[in-house]
Amino acid sequence: MSIKHLKLDLTNNCNLKCEFCPYHWLNSCKNLKKINLDFEKAKENIFNWWIKFNSVQLSGSWESLLHPDFKEIILYIRWKVDNLRIITNWTLVDKNLDCLVNNFDKIIISLHWWELVHNNIVRNKGAYKKVINWILLLKKKWFKNIKINYVLTEKNIYDVFEVIKFSKNYGIAITFSLDFLPNIDKYIDKVSILLYIISYIKNNGYEVNPNLDDKEIVKYFTNKAYIIDPNYCDHIYKTIEIQFDWSVNICRSNSFWNIFQKKILEIVNDSKRLKFLETIKREISSKEWLSNPRCYRCCYQKPKNP
Repeated sequence: MSIKHLKLDLTNNCNLKCEFCPYHWLNSCKNLKKINLDFEKAKENIFNWWIKFNSVQLSGSWESLLHPDFKEIILYIRWKVDNLRIITNWTLVDKNLDCLVNNFDKIIISLHWWELVHNNIVRNKGAYKKVINWILLLKKKWFKNIKINYVLTEKNIYDVFEVIKFSKNYGIAITFSLDFLPNIDKYIDKVSILLYIISYIKNNGYEVNPNLDDKEIVKYFTNKAYIIDPNYCDHIYKTIEIQFDWSVNICRSNSFWNIFQKKILEIVNDSKRLKFLETIKREISSKEWLSNPRCYRCCYQKPKNP
């Protein structure tokens, strides 16, 4: 089996409403009934002796810490994979800190700087203090593999200089990400400033995702959905996603199957998934290249293919 990575949604619930989040503002999600993955029923179909995932990521699509059985799930998964990571807004750590420290290989925390700005971006008045306090406590527990994900928006691009000072003072890694859903009107008169700040970030040795040159950055902020590498994709071959509603898919594919209907190995080898892979393969080699309706811009999270 070529699948190496599993992206797992434990829930479709989140305690924040980040203004850049592509999930909260989808029409289909506004009135979505809150569902928690019934992991006890699903686990035997996901993790079996004949499957070995290199890594499992608890999704950044929603807030995994809201699942009522979070600890039990993590203790089960920990013994099944070599690398376990989580993307979290880090405001719900209270009862889970030891579980996170003892079981995760990497913790990626969303932080968007100073208090008023961060709280405004995530639409929660007390979020900033919680995040900072828990990050510093995590450092005291000698957990080294922390990374802050800082999404650049029109509200916080001028704070980058202080953020980098904070990173260097406390020895905490930061990855800067471009706004996943950039509002063209907000940025059109700030592109030159944005280019300067991105250059400053890179010159100080920090990553910017996606890693684009100046011309590509302009395209990114002046196109509604700029596909970074439309003639290349390996994500669909190596990764599988299990959604909060038990459906199994990848990117913008339709559901291949429900995890209760078939075991993960059967789904991976099923004709529905294979047909989707063939469709993507044809699009990549076509004159029009990869189409936005099927591409979820996974390469947003990775360096460009050379």
